[in-house]
Amino acid sequence: MKPRQTNTQAKVRQTSTPLTQWQYQMLGDSLWTACTVPSLVQDELIKAGKLPDPHYRANEPLVQWPSEEDWIYRTRFVLSTDALSANKKHFLELDGVDTYADIYINGSHLGSTSNMFLAYRYDITPHIASGENTVTVHIYSPLKRVHAQYLSNGFNYPADNDHAPIRYSPFTRKAPYHYGWDWGMRLVAMGLWRPVRLSSYEEARLDDVSLSTSIVWSKEHQPTEARIEVMPELTLLTPTTGLCYEVALEDEQGQICAKSRSTDLQKPIMLTVQRPHLWWPNGWGDPYLYRLSVSLRNALGEELDHWSKHIGIREIKFVNQPDQWGTSFYWEVNKRPIFIRGANYIPGELLLTKRHGKDFERLFDDIIFANMNMIRVWGGGIYEDERFYDEADRRGILIWQDFMFACTAYPSDREFLSLVRQEAEYQVRRLRHHASLALWCGNNEVEEALKYWGWASRYSADHYQQMRQGYDPLFRQTLPEVVANLDGQRCYIHGSPMQANWGRPESFGHGDSHYWGLWYGQQPFEIFRSARGMRFVSEFGFQSLPTHALISSFTLPEDHDLGSEVMRVHQKASTGNQRILEYMEQYYQVPQSFDRLVYVSQVLQGRGMAKAIRTLRSQRPVCMGMLYWQLNDVWPALSWSSIDYGQNYKAMHYTTREAYAPIALLAEPLGSDSIAIYVANDQLQALQEGKLSLGLYALGGKEIRQASISIPNCPPNQLTHLSTISTQEWELDPSSRDRVLSISLEFAHHDPIQLEYYPCPTKDLKLEQEHVKVEILEQKQGEATLRLSSPVLIKDIWLTLAQQQARFSRNCFDLLPRQEVIVQIRHEQIEAKAPLDLRLMSMNPTANTM
Repeated sequence: MKPRQTNTQAKVRQTSTPLTQWQYQMLGDSLWTACTVPSLVQDELIKAGKLPDPHYRANEPLVQWPSEEDWIYRTRFVLSTDALSANKKHFLELDGVDTYADIYINGSHLGSTSNMFLAYRYDITPHIASGENTVTVHIYSPLKRVHAQYLSNGFNYPADNDHAPIRYSPFTRKAPYHYGWDWGMRLVAMGLWRPVRLSSYEEARLDDVSLSTSIVWSKEHQPTEARIEVMPELTLLTPTTGLCYEVALEDEQGQICAKSRSTDLQKPIMLTVQRPHLWWPNGWGDPYLYRLSVSLRNALGEELDHWSKHIGIREIKFVNQPDQWGTSFYWEVNKRPIFIRGANYIPGELLLTKRHGKDFERLFDDIIFANMNMIRVWGGGIYEDERFYDEADRRGILIWQDFMFACTAYPSDREFLSLVRQEAEYQVRRLRHHASLALWCGNNEVEEALKYWGWASRYSADHYQQMRQGYDPLFRQTLPEVVANLDGQRCYIHGSPMQANWGRPESFGHGDSHYWGLWYGQQPFEIFRSARGMRFVSEFGFQSLPTHALISSFTLPEDHDLGSEVMRVHQKASTGNQRILEYMEQYYQVPQSFDRLVYVSQVLQGRGMAKAIRTLRSQRPVCMGMLYWQLNDVWPALSWSSIDYGQNYKAMHYTTREAYAPIALLAEPLGSDSIAIYVANDQLQALQEGKLSLGLYALGGKEIRQASISIPNCPPNQLTHLSTISTQEWELDPSSRDRVLSISLEFAHHDPIQLEYYPCPTKDLKLEQEHVKVEILEQKQGEATLRLSSPVLIKDIWLTLAQQQARFSRNCFDLLPRQEVIVQIRHEQIEAKAPLDLRLMSMNPTANTM
């Protein structure tokens, strides 16, 4: 049985019927329960009231038993005598089975599955009859299924994120995070997690279409012509002659701009587009998409099968080569180097069938809001849903795609490598047409763990050597061979980080870094000012609590203590809660109330990470980008995310929006004597007719000093130094506890940008009593507009509504004396005449501050 490649097909001679209505039961039980596929056992049990809410309080141990049992799914379908034409071949197609299963139809065994990341297709033509037909899927416990393999292995793999005494996860080609992680609970899902279909074909079938695009450039790096090589791949089902391909390329208006017809089924088809529209990443232009269609026709001109996808014409080059600073790590898109601003993404749910199309749309709304241009699909999750990559294409978000291996050694026997090769071939074929796809990466932190995580002392010399020797066959041979053979226009790296290690500064200049000196190394947010020379930071992060509204959804009031059992259960990093408090003591007054602790933890994360981001941006071109850890959550947890599980923006998502702005102000201390001010202009257009304004204020509102500098021009797509000021002259030494420097920058045809600089941590500032005037300028269905002002500086304003998922145009910001700030709020439950249930918090003291 060969794994099946999914495609989009027209219902002509080929037909496809979703099989959605099923029943399931636990093996040995007599009760069948109806369900709709896609389906996961644990989700069905929760909906039926047979399993408690996994997220609520400390329920995690109560939801583990289903993964220790076997489960049966069954469905029936009816075929007419006409449907069983001798010219037709019928197939059962399963897009995803999680994970170990045997498939039967009408008593005949069709095959076995052993990989969550494969689709399967079975020829059922010999086994079906007119009338009713029955399909049965026996899904095995993924824990029991590999127990004998574990016993024969001789050691327990160092998969420390697998939250069980026996680490079964490395043996199983299944989402690693299902077994637990340092930000997620354990929920080892089982079921038919993607669609199942009955499909019928005549004569031949289109299996896939490979593409290769080249662009002819002018001397000014403008596209003059694009050439697209199209190579369909088909399977002949019956002896036939006279087949042909018809290929057409349509623009966004539906106009055909290139087409061709070919009867040579072994030869690529060439399309040429004059003056093509290019696909550009977010912030650089329109991510223009064409539609490419391929029809397979027989000698009578009848369409047998159809393939159709959106594609983008663009050139992406990964530059990883020796230079004057070490070894570079960046991308060029359409001949221009791009500074990466992005995040690491995890799947967003443990029970993946709960996600819908609107969830992916909202996800990319959130990504665009934060001014990102790249997302890393991290290797401990899944190869994402097609809707994820479609949104990335449509929004201009580059995708760094890991293969699904993370943080542990893996088997390297022939059977395991063969299974991985099938998985890689399927996933590369499935994803390679996406314009957004920028890089394939073999794994997350596996080689780093082998070298630096102490495994040599934890294991015998033989077992450690076995793990070391297993790395290259998997990550330097099998996976790169697949990428080279099936997607030769994209680059592959064996793992992330490639070489650098955060504890070894001499390695910083080579490739990407996962810099965990911040957080695990207990280094301050300012560490990036001294730990210089990193070429690309692909992981760095800091934790906070989720929003109070989300916490209230999974707790009782008595749980609202960082040391309570429930809050400890929802914190999966071993030292996480203590680490948050340790950092908080460095920068802020640690509050006594839980409500303010939630607020301060988010400000700590948001302000600290924004400071790190701005520092890294100031090191361009040595550093060419960053991906913070992490964008989102899989359950309600204390974690590194900037968006919590309730789809609420934490403070960090708002501060990231400003720090990741395409045009951003940066202010970096040069020792204790001076401050360098830069503008990072990531746009492809120069900035003209600018003015840099500096204003020094006392926190009580008094204006102390003003200055301005004319900035005639800032070149495109680079960092520009604007000025260096003296801390003594501007009264900004660390003892100045009642000062704030306002830095603003204006350019013709651009909104002004602003940055505040403080000489000491917030805990040491002499902030005045909170006094904020909030005016509602407009309120209508779904949105409201506010105006905020104050006679004194208000530090770290945080606005919330009672409802979850409210979206603010600005949040976690400082309000300068006598400044007016406009904030728009969006939420579907805002009504024109109903009171706006708005709350404001800040670092300024109030009568109720504790």
